[in-house]
Amino acid sequence: MRRNRQPQQYDFRQKANLVTFLAQPLTATSAQNIYPHPFTALPFGRPTTNHFQSNLVLIIINPTSGSQKSVKIWTSVVEPILKASTASYEVIFTTHAGHAGELGEKLELDSVDVVSSVSGDGLVHKILNGLGRRESDFGTAMENLPLTSIPCGSGNTLSTNHLGPKHAKNVQLATLNILKGTPNRLDLCSSTQLSDGVQEGQKEPDSIRKLSLLSTSYGIMAEHEGIRLDVQLVEKDKNEIEQNF
Repeated sequence: MRRNRQPQQYDFRQKANLVTFLAQPLTATSAQNIYPHPFTALPFGRPTTNHFQSNLVLIIINPTSGSQKSVKIWTSVVEPILKASTASYEVIFTTHAGHAGELGEKLELDSVDVVSSVSGDGLVHKILNGLGRRESDFGTAMENLPLTSIPCGSGNTLSTNHLGPKHAKNVQLATLNILKGTPNRLDLCSSTQLSDGVQEGQKEPDSIRKLSLLSTSYGIMAEHEGIRLDVQLVEKDKNEIEQNF
């Protein structure tokens, strides 16, 4: 028997503001000789003052994903920088399929100041959709919880958005940005798959909603709507971006 394809509802409006990249500024020191890319415009040469209340960074790592180099990057580069800073951190290694999404869904927002994966974009996507399943405080999570990544995947699109193409795979810089950066907002794309007979706008318990960001969002729009997307970089300096957009 041939099954009918379920209709899909796409919402390309701004669904929520995801506060991406980075934690509020923290004082941090490191022996690494890291210099900021103009796009990040971060104060590496001086201590900062606007501290988090708990200064807690949650690191999520999938030790078996992709090239399986995330653990090595964590132990050799990321953790030493965090140890040299004033921030507290907790690291969780995923143990089963769907674990990252469960962490995002059940995370106590008051206990964490920033969530970062040591991964490519895949683990970020799973954490994001876990946060998207929160029923009571979805808006609070999207508004107040910074989400970022330490790049060790093949694409690293989120890291490219943060650091610029030249430094998209710079693990040291990405780690320091967690400690000394400022929050930026990023639009999300929300798509909901509906069952047969369900009209747009109706609620259905079994509807499947997925959140996506960056290149996935643009790809869905181009594929579904048949439109051409041209992107022009108009600002390279993060301070100018915050002032003008």
